[in-house]
Amino acid sequence: MITRRRIRSKERTPTAPDKGVLACVTAMSRGALLLDCDGVIVDSEPANFAAWDDAFFEVLGRRSDAGPRGAAGLGIDACFALWGCGAETLPADVRAGIIRRKHERYAEKPLPLVPGIEALIDRARGAGWAIAIVSGASPGRLAMNLRAAATLGPRVDLTLDGGTTGAKSWAVAAERLGVPVGRCVALDDTMPGVASARAQGIGRIIGVTTTFGAALLRAAGADATVARPDEVELEPERS
Repeated sequence: MITRRRIRSKERTPTAPDKGVLACVTAMSRGALLLDCDGVIVDSEPANFAAWDDAFFEVLGRRSDAGPRGAAGLGIDACFALWGCGAETLPADVRAGIIRRKHERYAEKPLPLVPGIEALIDRARGAGWAIAIVSGASPGRLAMNLRAAATLGPRVDLTLDGGTTGAKSWAVAAERLGVPVGRCVALDDTMPGVASARAQGIGRIIGVTTTFGAALLRAAGADATVARPDEVELEPERS
């Protein structure tokens, strides 16, 4: 049996429930569900690591044993360091060739949906919630990632990429949806994503443990954590 717990907007959970997280809004108010893409909608991190690993092997004959989520949250310089290449150790054309090869290999990889995301979106849509995808990825990378989620398109009201800054615009999404930030529920799988949602005033923040552990996500500001998105239940709050 799943134990469900009500999480109110100002409550912070020292020991978060791992299942049955209940995110509530009042019956008279519209809520918004704000979803990160990588690790919440699409399980892209194994493909991202494999693409980098293939690129470094094809160009330099190097492999990394960091594991399928070893490149999660890393920028380009950190990825090069993971494969033993400092910022100044490679000629610019070789570096550019590795990046180009990585993009090519990534485009070839299958990107499965995160289990449970479709069920959560369907429940949110059925309950009248607004739904947005909020990503820090570039427009091209986000479009590539969402190729696996084409069936979700008609059920999503808004998609925001990270533009040129790589920032997640949670508050902008809320504004465009016409929902106060305090009545938004954000789901993210990384510490920076959780922290940015907290800094932008999002009412409830749920960490999804597809990439990082519950303790790290809670320390970053998550009100609770779940293993699967469909463990979050969206229901009207009862007085």
